[in-house]
Amino acid sequence: MATIAVVGAGGIGTAIAGLLARSGSDVVLVGRSPAHVDAITTDGLRIDLPDGRTWHTPLEATVHPASVGHCDHVIVATKAFDTAAAARTAEPLVGPGTWVTTVQNGLGNDTVLAASFGSERVLPGLTTIGAERRAPGVVYVSDSTARGASVTHVGPPRAPGGTLEGARALAAHMDAAGLPVSPTDAIDQEIWKKLALAVMGPVSALLGATVGATWAEQPARGLVERLHDEVVAVAHAAGVPVDRDASWAHAVATFEGTGDHYTSMATDIIQGRQVEIGAITGSVVDLAGRLGVDVPAASTVVALVLLTQQVGVRRISAAPAEA
Repeated sequence: MATIAVVGAGGIGTAIAGLLARSGSDVVLVGRSPAHVDAITTDGLRIDLPDGRTWHTPLEATVHPASVGHCDHVIVATKAFDTAAAARTAEPLVGPGTWVTTVQNGLGNDTVLAASFGSERVLPGLTTIGAERRAPGVVYVSDSTARGASVTHVGPPRAPGGTLEGARALAAHMDAAGLPVSPTDAIDQEIWKKLALAVMGPVSALLGATVGATWAEQPARGLVERLHDEVVAVAHAAGVPVDRDASWAHAVATFEGTGDHYTSMATDIIQGRQVEIGAITGSVVDLAGRLGVDVPAASTVVALVLLTQQVGVRRISAAPAEA
């Protein structure tokens, strides 16, 4: 049986590891929080579902990756700004036959990993899995993820002659866990489609609302669509042929199926943590500037998210009322 390590014990990483373990895969979750790891080690992982059901599964978890040894697959599921640190964490897990797959948001994560492990073993990828780590040892998964309707796209290594061998090997385990993987040679199109989908993150973060609550408001839906279209315009300028209508139809279906779930960016803003806006919509704004593409909505939203993070939600809400 293949050994799989998931580096990054936030919501998505914990959900991936837990669902893999529940399906019988030999998997270990590598995290930084002793409280989360200890809770999982002591009582197993509790997976909360949108319909009120709860799954419990034993799961190996550790804060000491050197104790694990080399794995067949390493899945990196940290925030984008932690990619370099994740690479250092993953070093003891990566041997000559290890595939390293990123399912992170944004542009350039596979390039950072390739600098540590070589482009011939790094698989660029992305996922629509939705999950929140709500307490030590507890993860909540979104409705679409619980129904097996998420999708994880994984491409070939960017090294010359790269094939989908590693992506297909990972898919065999993820598919069995209800986390479908689509191996694809068109990974850059999928990354840009995910960037277009990810515009829900900053909008919901600024509203401090769930995806469902954000989508229920017509002005918010209009802003999300405008941001989506700006991302597609930058993709086209970068030479990546994203089908605008198909991408938007997929986004609508995803938002309508996500329900009462906070995006990770909204959760980070609410809890005062660092947000990864720079690697997602921020990276699109930066590239747009280099390519001469006008993205006024994206530029404004990125600036507002950064300002909100800097000032703090609590300080804004505590401002004195007018006399």
